[in-house]
Amino acid sequence: MTKRAAIYIRVGKQSQVEEAINQQKAICEQYAESAQLKVVKIYSDVSHSTPLDQRPMFQKLLSDSKKGLLDVIIVQREDRIGRDKLDVAIHKRHLLNNGVELVIAKNLMKHPQKNISKNLSIHFSELSYSLIINR
Repeated sequence: MTKRAAIYIRVGKQSQVEEAINQQKAICEQYAESAQLKVVKIYSDVSHSTPLDQRPMFQKLLSDSKKGLLDVIIVQREDRIGRDKLDVAIHKRHLLNNGVELVIAKNLMKHPQKNISKNLSIHFSELSYSLIINR
């Protein structure tokens, strides 16, 4: 079964809207095609230098993920969903709790092996933590 994917685009400045949206969309669509994902929706927030919890389309994306409408969220770069690693990790965890995978297209297209090792490291850390708290 083909996974249902959504693309999330965030553009910070009104002056760069069309070019930035097209660039982010093209990279994410290229990744979706290479991973054989079906893009069912594109969410975009424009000119929002506000936190994610105040961005309307990101909130809609979270709501749709909670409803089970999506399997994968694709973003061009990590900074589209957070300003630092902690923000990204929190949103990634939230999506995983909804059964949705977060994919950073640019990382995977340039360095697929780096992403695998990073994910394995995170999983081993989670396993270690689970073992410690379950003692």
